[in-house]
Amino acid sequence: TGLGDQQRVFATVLSAIGQFIDMEDPETISFSAEKDEENKKKSMTRTNLYDRLVKRYANKFGYQAEVSDYGTTTGYLLRKIR
Repeated sequence: TGLGDQQRVFATVLSAIGQFIDMEDPETISFSAEKDEENKKKSMTRTNLYDRLVKRYANKFGYQAEVSDYGTTTGYLLRKIR
């Protein structure tokens, strides 16, 4: 939002993801982050944040993470650990 309340926003997002996983029990979860070529610093910061969040929380939610760099986009695929 640009208002400087990132921790609260991501706490809410992580809570919603946890609720979704509990209700739906998905085999995979995928999402991506586009890299803004005009504003690389801000874009890379977002990608770096997503990388850290995936590293920290994927396993806690019961998933193994795969991260793929597609040049202008970073793709994240979380597969349920059996």
